[in-house]
Amino acid sequence: MKWLNNRFLPLGYVLLLAGFVVIGCTGKQDPFETLSQCGNASCGELSMVTTDTSSKGFHYLNPTLSPDGSEFLFTADWNALPADPKEPEDEYYVNYRQLIVMPFAPVPPGTEEPMLDLESQDAELIRLLETSVRIQGGVVTLQGVVNYDKGDPVWQDDLHLIFSMRMRDVPVGLRLFRADITNKDACPIEPIFLEESDDYETPRRWQHVHPQISPDGRWLVFVRSGCVDPEDLDTCDDTQLWAMDMSTAGDDNGYGANAFPLTNSYKRLERPIFSPDSRKIAFSSYLDASGYSGATDVATEIYTMDFDTTGLDVNDTNRMVLDRNLERITFTDMAEGDPL
Repeated sequence: MKWLNNRFLPLGYVLLLAGFVVIGCTGKQDPFETLSQCGNASCGELSMVTTDTSSKGFHYLNPTLSPDGSEFLFTADWNALPADPKEPEDEYYVNYRQLIVMPFAPVPPGTEEPMLDLESQDAELIRLLETSVRIQGGVVTLQGVVNYDKGDPVWQDDLHLIFSMRMRDVPVGLRLFRADITNKDACPIEPIFLEESDDYETPRRWQHVHPQISPDGRWLVFVRSGCVDPEDLDTCDDTQLWAMDMSTAGDDNGYGANAFPLTNSYKRLERPIFSPDSRKIAFSSYLDASGYSGATDVATEIYTMDFDTTGLDVNDTNRMVLDRNLERITFTDMAEGDPL
């Protein structure tokens, strides 16, 4: 009679699976999660500080804490906290990101009622005012700038932000701007660095991304590349780390800022960050920064370099030594065919 027992096995499996579904999948997961995380030295609690039960799949990116620790800044998809009512098919829903400031208040573990959206958590949209920029030999007014695509925001101080913004209808690519957020509903902005070629009849499409302020506040480093499309690395060349003297930021509508290269040109450079004493910079790059002669786009590694402006003549930035004490920090073993 073993065949009678065996024929009931599939039915048992089905009932068991149904039980798992009922027990494990009937309720929506509580968005307030607290997870224990342990690093090499110590353990801590990882808590969600933004919640969104709309199930729209919004992206919250590039978070950074204000110098006084009271707020954090990040970018979000346009419709997460919309600038103006838009139709559902509007391209801003997906393609354009906004700057959001939100009080830094970690969610208490065990909170029963989840927040429905960012606005419920006292998040505020940074609404930028229109400004005029000298481009291509004339003055252009950036209209509707509150909706322009923005990214990579950092704090200069508690009331000023620096970010990368794409100027619509102006063929120069992404540029760095500064915003005064004293009144978040009406923030004046200014370009802090423009290329000399931006004032030509046919400017080159440089891209300025990944800004980072030194801890002493004196310098800003960023990635400058010749990408036609910054999202497509195959369109990039002349990618370097650049530095700018913040005491000159915004001079002559951005054309008078003192900015200069720190590295040679590589295929890819990303996310520079200063050491606490402002004397070193770490960043990620392809292997061509190591002098690797093979394929350079198989992996990225972490590098450091010295940032030493001792004796730098602000009127002669060509004296800056490129790749000063460049050192590769990470080493990834690779074999042909590895999916890195």
